[in-house]
Amino acid sequence: MLLYRYMSLSNLWHVLDVAVRNRVYCAHWTELNDPLEGHYELFFRQKDDPRFAQTESALRTNRDRHRIASFSEDPANFLLWSHYADGHKGIALEVEIDSDDPCLTKVLYSDFYSVFTEDTDPSLNHPHVFNGKTPEWAYEKEWRIITTSEYYSLDSPCSRILLGPLTSSEKRETLERILPKRLKLAQTRIDYPNGRVEIVEPV
Repeated sequence: MLLYRYMSLSNLWHVLDVAVRNRVYCAHWTELNDPLEGHYELFFRQKDDPRFAQTESALRTNRDRHRIASFSEDPANFLLWSHYADGHKGIALEVEIDSDDPCLTKVLYSDFYSVFTEDTDPSLNHPHVFNGKTPEWAYEKEWRIITTSEYYSLDSPCSRILLGPLTSSEKRETLERILPKRLKLAQTRIDYPNGRVEIVEPV
């Protein structure tokens, strides 16, 4: 499936990692911008159960191993261009990821958190701790790579880069010079009357 990674061009090395080296940097979950990230509840029927502290410690240890790369299924989301692509001056990288990839998960938007009990095996990774966010984030239409590795290798090279509506012509020309010829650049523009971002083909 086609997914989009919104980025600022100030993170040029991360951009080149995707565009040239076919890999995506995965941030440690504590680096993400949602303070509720990684939150879960631990509920034991007996409050004085001696396994509680051991389970809590093991869950925390396994949770802290995880790293995340975020994508959206929407290439023309006005707010994503604003929040993650340097106020429409950045880019969105178009990548294809197998929908059956075990590292890929669709984010579910809900007010509920993961709950663990005394029946939980704390030695497991439990990546589902990271596949939920509160409904306020639903506009992102997010998909995530959840892994314990610093980089995720793409099976297919990045095929297209969408240039933000406000990306300067100088930056576009620089990208055209340094990026592989196989990469297509597509310009976007702001549809001001309707407050939307549109993809314009070609640049």
